[in-house]
Amino acid sequence: MGYYFNSDGQLMVEMVIYRDCWGGGSPFDMPVEMAVYKASGELFSAFMVPLDSFQNLELESQSCNNIPFGCIERGTYTFSLSLPDDGNNYLVVHQRCCRTTDLTNLVNPTEVGHTISVEITAEARNLKNNSPRWVTNPRFNTCPHQPVVLKFAASEPDGDTLVYSFCTPLNGGGNIILWPDIFSCLGAKPVPPCPPPFNHVPFAVPNYSFNNPLGSAVSQLNPYNGDWNIAPDYNGKFIYGICIQEYRNGVLLSSTLRDMTLWVKDVVSTSEVNETSTINCSPNPAGDAVYLSTDIFFGETIQIELADLSGKIWLAEKRMNVAPKELLNVGALPTGVYLVKISAKGKTATGRFVHQ
Repeated sequence: MGYYFNSDGQLMVEMVIYRDCWGGGSPFDMPVEMAVYKASGELFSAFMVPLDSFQNLELESQSCNNIPFGCIERGTYTFSLSLPDDGNNYLVVHQRCCRTTDLTNLVNPTEVGHTISVEITAEARNLKNNSPRWVTNPRFNTCPHQPVVLKFAASEPDGDTLVYSFCTPLNGGGNIILWPDIFSCLGAKPVPPCPPPFNHVPFAVPNYSFNNPLGSAVSQLNPYNGDWNIAPDYNGKFIYGICIQEYRNGVLLSSTLRDMTLWVKDVVSTSEVNETSTINCSPNPAGDAVYLSTDIFFGETIQIELADLSGKIWLAEKRMNVAPKELLNVGALPTGVYLVKISAKGKTATGRFVHQ
């Protein structure tokens, strides 16, 4: 979310939301609920905003996966806003639950929603400042173990100084979908969006954090141009936040957050499958838990993936300093046949078990 002043001097706010259209989640809200709060938390106004534009994005294939990555939609909401010259700072807020259910680096991702917000300070209004605007759409997919640079450069029409940094995405709403609680602060669609202060999303520490959201050895963000150099170690879906602080003459005018998800995924070739080791899963059939034989990975850092026969990934997690056997809790899974893949640098093992 960002803001700008148009040619008539009117303050405009723009919010962009990306959506996985193959993920089975809710479509774009038409309209969305918005709220404006004073920095103190006092509600100033609440209103609805229609969807301004909609776009299906064409995503590039990767060298590890020469088939299309998936389907991403971009929705843009733009509206004018009138704020008084009263010396107060104001926050524009939208909240919605929930995120994709198979995020690798969060705790209980099915209960984690979004808070999308921007602060418009009194100084920014006096100067008719325009917040930075992202130049391109983010990259949504990449390959494991391959160096890549994700670019987050923004345009700054006022010539201000921009500083890029990692920051923690904001939580908002909850997974309650029954009326009338769906519209509460713990519901999937808070009406109005709830006031500050906002909670942060719960990263699965110690393996993941806001400044190392991929849990990778190679992860460096250039604070001057927004280039993020990565070489992901593991497959998975990873949420991250990149912030831009805008300064003029050493004074902070605005902070803009890009809250996104990166899908790291490869395709195992036939030759690779033939060279993999076999995981012994016991007991099999399994009840609430299953032990995986991980002796070939003893002491290493591994990535575990669990999928059903349709290819849906139910679990993707990183474990460090593994034992000869690792316990996997599967009691919450539906009954059926599950495929397990364990990978570390240069090694892969697969297995299957029945959950009943």
